[in-house]
Amino acid sequence: MALWIRTTNFSLNCFVGFIWGGLVFIRIPAQLNYISETVPKEFMTRIHSFLDLAFVAPNISAGIILH
Repeated sequence: MALWIRTTNFSLNCFVGFIWGGLVFIRIPAQLNYISETVPKEFMTRIHSFLDLAFVAPNISAGIILH
């Protein structure tokens, strides 16, 4: 994200955003798959609630900061 903030060229800015988005979409399913295989079933609801918070809270706070 530091590279994206420092980029002033529009094409390069779009490319960095595209790469970042791709990495996010690769990371989330891999992380959820790992959790579903390693966490005991009785804790799955708590873990998924925590993950929802962990994925949503940074987006909301970033939106507030940028606005």
